[in-house]
Amino acid sequence: AVSDKLELRAGLAYDNSPVTAEHMSPRLPSGDRRIFSVGAGYQLSPTQTIDFSYTNLNEEKVQVNQPASAYVASFKNSASIYGLQFTQKF
Repeated sequence: AVSDKLELRAGLAYDNSPVTAEHMSPRLPSGDRRIFSVGAGYQLSPTQTIDFSYTNLNEEKVQVNQPASAYVASFKNSASIYGLQFTQKF
């Protein structure tokens, strides 16, 4: 808590891919993930709060090789996620 009204949050995560190279396909090109998140909550009144967040997810570059069909491709996935929440207590 920065003050009685403002609260900051942050987080880091590392997620190993459950998909092995032999099971990798264009439908499931999953690599290890690095996730970073930040957020803030602000109390507007004793019964109202507003929360903001941002999360960035990056996967490592993966190679998909399917020898039976001669398919070879590289994939690099990422995402940015934004959140906004308003809470009213009754």
